[in-house]
Amino acid sequence: MILLILFLSLWLGLLCRSNLIVFIPLLCIFLLFVRYRLSNKRLAFLSLLLACIGVGLSFINISTNRNECKGVVAESKENYYIFDSFGEKFYISEKNNQKEVGDWLFIKGKQEELDFTTLESEFDFKEYLNKSGVYKRFTVEYEKTTFKTPIRTKKVRNNFLSHFDEDTRDLYSSILFSNSLNGELTSSLRYINISRLISFGGIYIYSFMKMIEAILQKFMKEKTSKIISTSILCFYSIFTFPRFTVIRILFLNILRLFNKYKFNGKFSSGTIIGFSGLIFLSLNARLANSDSFIIGYLIPINNLLFSGIIGRLKGIRKRIIPLVWLYFLFLPFELNFNNCTNSISFYAQILLSPFFILSGFIGFLCFFKIPIYPVANLFTNVIIFLSKGLSFISFSINIPQFSSYFIPIYYFGYYLLMYYSQIRFIPIVRFLKISYASVLCLYVLPIKNAITQEVSFINVGQGDCCLIRDGNNTVLIDTGGLAYKDLATSSLIPYFKRKRLYNIDCVFLTHDDYDHCGALDSLKEHFKVKNVIRKYDLFPIKIGKITFNNYNIFSYNSSEENDNSLVIGFSICKLNFLVTGDAPIEIENKIMEKYSNIPCDILKVGHHGSKTSTSDSFVKYLSPKEAVISCGKNNKYGHPNDSVIKILNNNGVVIKRTDILGTITYSNYKFL
Repeated sequence: MILLILFLSLWLGLLCRSNLIVFIPLLCIFLLFVRYRLSNKRLAFLSLLLACIGVGLSFINISTNRNECKGVVAESKENYYIFDSFGEKFYISEKNNQKEVGDWLFIKGKQEELDFTTLESEFDFKEYLNKSGVYKRFTVEYEKTTFKTPIRTKKVRNNFLSHFDEDTRDLYSSILFSNSLNGELTSSLRYINISRLISFGGIYIYSFMKMIEAILQKFMKEKTSKIISTSILCFYSIFTFPRFTVIRILFLNILRLFNKYKFNGKFSSGTIIGFSGLIFLSLNARLANSDSFIIGYLIPINNLLFSGIIGRLKGIRKRIIPLVWLYFLFLPFELNFNNCTNSISFYAQILLSPFFILSGFIGFLCFFKIPIYPVANLFTNVIIFLSKGLSFISFSINIPQFSSYFIPIYYFGYYLLMYYSQIRFIPIVRFLKISYASVLCLYVLPIKNAITQEVSFINVGQGDCCLIRDGNNTVLIDTGGLAYKDLATSSLIPYFKRKRLYNIDCVFLTHDDYDHCGALDSLKEHFKVKNVIRKYDLFPIKIGKITFNNYNIFSYNSSEENDNSLVIGFSICKLNFLVTGDAPIEIENKIMEKYSNIPCDILKVGHHGSKTSTSDSFVKYLSPKEAVISCGKNNKYGHPNDSVIKILNNNGVVIKRTDILGTITYSNYKFL
């Protein structure tokens, strides 16, 4: 148990960089607990020492400005690899990358800052790289391979996956090699919120090993079967390296074998968990922030603490309570992946797990050249059939993901409650249960929606999309649209879920350019949209307490699509907004002639900041306080144009851009 305490001290110290304000108080509370609750001065001193080391390591960055580097490929993906040059890591982009982990290279080039396009609600690749200790991109101008690892694992994996149909290939790529799910299988699992948890399949790898042990024990001694199954996992780990989940399971299994057969079970589970954690963090301190490490160690710590509780349970409580604890253990991850919790996701995971385990086990056998490929395809079809059936009886509660401040507090309370439940300190347990339930209820209930108003200019890249919410009344002006991805499922719907929305009352389309309406069909297919309005002559339109006016009534017989763009004005959050679509300067001039005054505090700049819109006279006429420009990062059109920026600056207008700031939101409490 001492090693477990030391491991947790180091881990908390390493996490401090991610959120100093939260983790320093938690670390202090933990150290005080060790000192006074466990009454061990020496352990408290060692814990403090390791915590300080962890805090120090978390803030160390190795950074140079070298243009020549020697090093090794630390991670290799399809279109990039991570290059480790004696502790300094670089992201290197390379299409159809064939490099393998372990290849040694000499490279020349230049270092650059990481810069990726991340739209609303999408995976933040820069943050992922930063967590792995990668802060720079290296553009390679010259490369020489000094050593090529003899085992080319990509070729082996691709050859193995080629034996299956598309969905089975997708499933095995996720379970066995920790890649993201795609295709029909993703669609069937997405509705019950378990698609992302499959790729963190440590439980499946562990189950495969146990199944191999069980089969081998029919023919040989227990010790021999365990050694053989561990050897098989060791061989398999070569083709998944550096996947942490497999390495962790392998290392823990080796430690348990030594403990059982070499030391006669001398060391406790807590000691083994703590020792392994200390080893991994000593080798790579950046693991402390990774999801695979967090999930990988929360589960055994959970099992360790829960073992004392479950022994006292009887009857149906012995079956239900462990499941409830597991649900709350995984809740932050479910919300992080899906921005909602599904009514049956946890039960679906339990129901489908045997099928995943059997299917994965069959794939595991196929990987070792046992040709039962049709059986593997059959199991995948069964999983798709069952998951589609489950999706019909499921419903979701939209809940935003926990903030970086709340997650550590959530888990601290969770494990504090488990600890005091195990030692049966009833007064504290009751207090913690009430506090825990109260905080979760307040977080889950959509209280904020009922009393607030918001206008959000959603970051959809090179396009327009504006969400207006007054209480539970919702309007969307344009949907954005990109040819290379489905914005509705990748950005809009996750954002709506995070905002606790279940439907859109009305979508206004300013005009029919794809970058303004391209995501509409998918949005209607996957989310409830009550009404769509394209016609200018239906305005003014009142939705809830907001009246929407269209000021462009001039050019609807024009062959030029931008001339027909709606120019929509509305008032909310004690501000006047004007969304001009792609209306050109000619339409702006006609609007100024027609209307003596249009109230405007916030101007959504026309045509993404193109010089064909937003004339100096129009800006002076509106006199806005702020201007929002919705455009894509480094877009090929050069939006926003320098002349438009100059006009806005000369008129004292504050400029906000979605390509720089991301989604831009204005909000207000309704009673203020």
